[in-house]
Amino acid sequence: MRYCIKGNIHTPIIGKVYDIKGEMDYSLTWGEQISILESSMNNDLAETDIRGQKYILCKLFPKHVQRMYETLDNPYLALKEGNVKELTKIKGCGPNVATKWIEKFNDTYDKHKAYIDLARYSITDKLIEKIIKYYHEDVDKAVDVVKNHPYDLTIIRGIGWKTADDIALQNGADPYGIDRIETCIKMFLRNQGENGKSFSYSEEIMQELIDKIGEEVPDLNIAEAIHDLQDSQMIVWNKEKTKIGLKWYYDLEYSIAEHLVRLKNAPNKFKYSNWLEIIKKKEKAQGWDYTEQQLEGIKMVLDNQLCCISGYGGTGKTSIIDGILTILQDYKSVTVALAGRAAARISEASGKESQTIHKLLKLKYGDPRTPFDYEYDPLDYDIIVVDEMSMIDGYLFKQLLKACATGTKVIFIGDVGQLESIGSCAVAADMLESKYISSIFLDKIHRQAQKSAIITESIRVRQGKQLTSDGWTGEETRGELQDMILNCYTDKSNTYHNIVQYFKEEIKHAKSILDVQIIVPCKQGVSSVASLNHIAQQIYNPKSKKQYKIMKSGVVQWVLKVGDKVINKQNKYQIINSDGSVVDIFNGNLGIIKDIKDDYILIDFQGIGYVEVPKSHAPYIELGYAITCHSAQGSQFDTVIGGIDFSMFIMLNKELLYTMITRASKKFILCAQTKALQYAITKEQIIHRQTYLMDDLDELCNKKFDF
Repeated sequence: MRYCIKGNIHTPIIGKVYDIKGEMDYSLTWGEQISILESSMNNDLAETDIRGQKYILCKLFPKHVQRMYETLDNPYLALKEGNVKELTKIKGCGPNVATKWIEKFNDTYDKHKAYIDLARYSITDKLIEKIIKYYHEDVDKAVDVVKNHPYDLTIIRGIGWKTADDIALQNGADPYGIDRIETCIKMFLRNQGENGKSFSYSEEIMQELIDKIGEEVPDLNIAEAIHDLQDSQMIVWNKEKTKIGLKWYYDLEYSIAEHLVRLKNAPNKFKYSNWLEIIKKKEKAQGWDYTEQQLEGIKMVLDNQLCCISGYGGTGKTSIIDGILTILQDYKSVTVALAGRAAARISEASGKESQTIHKLLKLKYGDPRTPFDYEYDPLDYDIIVVDEMSMIDGYLFKQLLKACATGTKVIFIGDVGQLESIGSCAVAADMLESKYISSIFLDKIHRQAQKSAIITESIRVRQGKQLTSDGWTGEETRGELQDMILNCYTDKSNTYHNIVQYFKEEIKHAKSILDVQIIVPCKQGVSSVASLNHIAQQIYNPKSKKQYKIMKSGVVQWVLKVGDKVINKQNKYQIINSDGSVVDIFNGNLGIIKDIKDDYILIDFQGIGYVEVPKSHAPYIELGYAITCHSAQGSQFDTVIGGIDFSMFIMLNKELLYTMITRASKKFILCAQTKALQYAITKEQIIHRQTYLMDDLDELCNKKFDF
């Protein structure tokens, strides 16, 4: 018997069987029909235990499953019972092979139900395992969420709107349902928040709904979804309801503002003798004098408990800190930065203690909260210097401020002329713009710094001044120190070739491959990180035979060899070395592969030492001969070879070029298509800041108290 069905169902796939639950109805036009209540694709493989078992064995042993079933009535049962004798009846399976099969079977046994039940959803085994892991290995819970509450999956990092929505629609979700609209709004606001926009405008949200759900989405449903989110305290909005954001980001920025005001308003109890006399003695010892701006900066820090120092590269931000720590040498201080290399740089200049923010706060894997608290157990430092402030996202900023005791002098250093940080909020930019936070911008460079073209030319870029005349091509060395080479041409295909030639020459003179760094804007393309890493590996490390291939979907992505320069691309906490030491590595750490073992890759990370990186983390270890500008932020290298042309058009702006140049400490080589270079200098990174911090500071600093 055939029935007409009505209601919402995900686009059916020809050849698939669907289970539909509904109520009988009658139509004068269509006669008897079924009104859909629920619908889902039928999982043929799971219709019987035998089919389900065969499905699992096909996944685990694709090359052997046919022989298994040709020999045994029930190979699944033999594996489950660990029956080595039975398995060895299969051709080519000896006791050792049978044991390995059983071990592999047992490692996945608890997940078999999920593999079978979730086969209909076109999601990978890796994703299924990720979901099960999130729900603490509770397979039934994981399966229930996927089948009945798929939008809840978006709370799992790495699962986005499209994955959850595809599953929901396969389950027969209403395309214009309130759950779907709410999830779409939450995901959009979360993504906006993770990219520095704590709130979004109502028209932005409306456009997102149109893009994701369709133009026909009912206004009443949108209004109901937004009010539901507000009633459940998921979102907040302004009086006009034009600015809407997740409450999490609103609360985060307000908490940051409260801690800034707490630290700023704390009594200044620091004692010191005539600081100008101390500075004069220091100037005599170091052989050069501080500029008027630097002296102004030193006085600002001495007079205020919380302040910011920003400015061009080479204007002496680090020198101010060195002077301050000399004046206040009787107080306990520490310098911190997001990247260990940035902290080490200031430590080298000042001779004082430095470490990463993560290490200072004792942050642990899976728990981003610091154990320190200003009320109960604050950090034991009188002065905390925070370098590269613009790289720190909102949540880490809050954890750092929360850990500082009231009365601690906190000094932030940064250069907002670099690329914007990737992460929540825009704390550094907001602090520098706020009239309530003491700050100074340094734009006067030292007399000796004027000899460096790295410094003078980077400032010209920052100010939007061209480095070449129209149509100029050729090679030119600049600066009294001869520390910058400009190589310009008209054909963008020269970028790759020229970078390679300079790399070959520079590694001949380098003490370490870690001292020479290629920096380009893009990960993929002709003159990209991927292509340049491939050729650089062939040039620098061609003969190493000990290697490990990084695969994705059965395709080799890159090969790691002993001796390679590599970069870690994801934080990995609590790595236990064979000597019992416990080590954390962070996104951006550079190192050299020293050995490749069966279970781990031994890497000597710069500033960390030897780390036995488990092979499960190997996909996040990439070749590091060439990196992007974003990956290079917070680092400096003796020699940097940079490249830009119009194949990278969308990435080009003066902030990117400025960041690239200032990563070099001794020598910078720029390979550039002339017109692309000129375009980049005229293009400014457009930043539409959508944050609460400025208003929060204004409110808290002007708060009136009733007595």
